[in-house]
This record gives sequence, structure tokens and C-alpha cells, in this order.
Amino acid sequence: MSAVVEGYATVHPIHREMQARGHGGRSRYEVVRVQAPAADLAVGLVRRVSLDPSAAPGFDEMALYVLVRRDGRWWLAAGQNTLLREKPAQID
Repeated sequence: MSAVVEGYATVHPIHREMQARGHGGRSRYEVVRVQAPAADLAVGLVRRVSLDPSAAPGFDEMALYVLVRRDGRWWLAAGQNTLLREKPAQID
């Protein structure tokens, strides 16, 4: 499933619902690469591994973030997440 969402008013309720369903747990983040093609522009590639309550890895995703600097502050201009691996099935 894929979706394009824009703006705080759209994204925030989605995150609140995910947290209510227990998808707002801990994660481990790894900055894979950051490039600055211009003085006020940065592009970052970040890997996220979700962690279950016992700190075991869940699913993996990669995120690409585009940041712009305006008036001395960095702002997220765009982001895109791609699921790399589903959470492993439970083994009984």
C-alpha cells in the first residue's frame, strides 16, 4: 500500500492512530548518507529498524529526507519512506 500525504493536519492524525494501535514503539536509526548539493539544501538517507518491547528488530524501512534552510533554521521539505522488510512472523 502506498499513499501521498501532505501537511501537518493530514500527517498528525495518521501518527496518532498508529501510536494508538501500538505502532509507535521504539526504533533504531542509522544515517546512511547526507549530501549537500547546495548551501541551503541537504538530502539525507536514513535507515529505521523498529524495535519490539524486548528490543528485538521488527521491520526495516529507508527514508529519504529533503531539508532546506530558511532564515537560519532547517525545515523538512519532503520525505519518502520505503519498507524494506516486513516484521518477521512469530515462531511458536
